[in-house]
Amino acid sequence: MTYSSLLLAGFCARTLDNLKAEHLLALDLRNVDSSPTDYFLICTANSDVHARALADTLARTADTAGLDRPRLEGRDTAEWILIDFFDVVVHIFRQDSREYYKLEKLWGDAPVVDIVKQEQEEIERQTAVTAKPAKKASAKPAAKTGTKTSAKASAKATSGKKASVEKAPVSDTPKKAVKPRTAVKKTTIADTAPKKPAKAVTAKKAAPVEEAPKKTTAKKAPTAKKTVVEKPIAAVPKRTARKSA
Repeated sequence: MTYSSLLLAGFCARTLDNLKAEHLLALDLRNVDSSPTDYFLICTANSDVHARALADTLARTADTAGLDRPRLEGRDTAEWILIDFFDVVVHIFRQDSREYYKLEKLWGDAPVVDIVKQEQEEIERQTAVTAKPAKKASAKPAAKTGTKTSAKASAKATSGKKASVEKAPVSDTPKKAVKPRTAVKKTTIADTAPKKPAKAVTAKKAAPVEEAPKKTTAKKAPTAKKTVVEKPIAAVPKRTARKSA
């Protein structure tokens, strides 16, 4: 269970009441402007020893319950001990100090509430919310078992019917031969429509392939042979030596 500020205030109020705190009062500050916390718990102690015992036991009990350990102030003098749980602040006064400070009148805008009763209502509400999913979960298997039993009963009934059919006596009268039914072919619109004569398919003649003209190599013209005309060699006159006189 999650400890809201309401449950925390109820926890502190029950603990202080068990320790014989006097004139216990709870103020609801949730709707008060500029309030430092959600709840004030104000009580009176008979003596200094009683005031310290209330503060120490409350802090120890909260620690045992898994809550954050509160901050204590004023324990040495024990005239006004403040126990700060952040969302709930507990004020333990001696009788003279409570009459002097008049904290209830200072926060007169905050209504006085029966914190223990509100705590019990909140616990019942949370338990009812957590119990609803458990009921739904338990109802589903019951529905499934009901369907299974009904299915089994129907299966037994059908099996009983089959057994009764098998045990029925067979009559001696000969059965008439049943002629086999000829399958009637369903006529469609496509069957009744006149069919077009099929066109004769003529084989197309293949176009004659023209032979490519062969390449003719041009014959070279015969080259004329050069005729060399031999020229007559002129006879060179021989030189005659002159005779000396």
